[in-house]
Amino acid sequence: MAAEPHEGPLALTHSGQGGDRLIAVNEAAGAQGLAPGLLLADARAMAPELKSLAHDADAEARGLERLARWCGRFSPWVSPDPPDGLWLDVTGTTHLFGGEAAFLETLDAALGRLRLCARLAMADTPGAAWALARFGREAMSCIPAGAQKTSLEGLPVAALRLGEAVARQLERLGLKRIGQLYDIAPLSFRSRFGREVTRRLNQALGREKEPISPMTPEPDYQASLRFPEPIGLLSDVNAVADILITRVMACLAAHGKGARGFLLTLYGATGGVFTVEVKTAALGTDGEHVKRLFQERLRVLENRFDVNFGADAFSLQVSAVERLEHRQGDIADDSSGQENIDPLIDRLRARLGRNAVARLNLRESHIPERAAYASRAEAGVKPEGRAPALAPRPLLLLPRPEAIRAIAEVPDYPPHRFEWRKVTYEVARAEGPERVSAEWWRENADGDFRTRDYFRVEAPQGARFWIFRLGLNERREAPCQWFMHGLFP
Repeated sequence: MAAEPHEGPLALTHSGQGGDRLIAVNEAAGAQGLAPGLLLADARAMAPELKSLAHDADAEARGLERLARWCGRFSPWVSPDPPDGLWLDVTGTTHLFGGEAAFLETLDAALGRLRLCARLAMADTPGAAWALARFGREAMSCIPAGAQKTSLEGLPVAALRLGEAVARQLERLGLKRIGQLYDIAPLSFRSRFGREVTRRLNQALGREKEPISPMTPEPDYQASLRFPEPIGLLSDVNAVADILITRVMACLAAHGKGARGFLLTLYGATGGVFTVEVKTAALGTDGEHVKRLFQERLRVLENRFDVNFGADAFSLQVSAVERLEHRQGDIADDSSGQENIDPLIDRLRARLGRNAVARLNLRESHIPERAAYASRAEAGVKPEGRAPALAPRPLLLLPRPEAIRAIAEVPDYPPHRFEWRKVTYEVARAEGPERVSAEWWRENADGDFRTRDYFRVEAPQGARFWIFRLGLNERREAPCQWFMHGLFP
């Protein structure tokens, strides 16, 4: 995630008044007296070996967002704090790391492996944590519960996240430390500064709530696993997924709920994040079925894993959770077929994609081409419409009728022989005709829907065909033609 560190003086610059100015320097540059705000020309005079890089704000924002997603291994509630910070709400999660202090040490070590130097602080309020992380004496701070007032009193007023002009004005009035603001009545600030000073002070001390929106919605249910060494084999990833699914499904079952969305996240040891998502239309209550869906998804994505990718943390988040509604079964209910096909639809969609699986819906039409239409298959959704009572239909219907050459007696007899795709077939048996009349309201709309006489014919070798004669001789329509339309098994 990070490049090799630069040993000499290094600075980031951006265009400012009078030319390019430094906005950030590394430790080596600071040791030579360089500081943010200095003109690049003056900085080069002080340190001729200085290496400068133009500041790319967009790339920096994207990098901060990637880092925030990677920090999801520590908490599901993560939000970027541009330009250089992250919020992590770790309420209820620090015990998994051995306590608050151990959590900060684990986080610091993980960021260190990414070659990132961070200042960390933990407090009851976001404002207090922000102040200590940026203005505290220690690079790692943890305020005991309810101790914000004491911990913040020695910090400069700028630590309250006030605007630069407000902080400068407070300092001119002799109010340089946060502790000096404690005993001043709030009304004294409002006439000069509005509510900003009072609001930020109350937020830092916990007197006023400060909600923080996470980058991703908080999951309804979640399970996670961490390992001392990264793993990357597909079999191992499947085993971890099985463990997480078992845990989550047990929690759902205990609360009488099911879910439709499952997101498996793999956190790479080198900073990468890999996600695999599975969705079911019906409420997922069968853990084995969800495991099979993830196996399908992981098998398809196996070649997309980076060669050097290894994950040392995994999380499974569940969304679209609903309470299960039990219903009394009906001995005459014909829904078992739908319930049996739903898992198949889920597995096919997991392997081929959500839009790659279609099903046929019926339409009340005697014209075979119009009797059914395809739509995206959804688990839990029955096919639409119903078919009229008709004679048997072939299992395979050709995309469009194909013209054949036939010898037959007229007007209502099946052919004695016919030629289809350059092969001649003798007719051993035949059934029909089944007359399909034209839909007069569509006659001129899309295609030739003259009257058709369908026959089911069988060749001596056993092959069975569905053919029709288009047009009626007694009506003196266009010359009759024969067509192949389908094949019986």
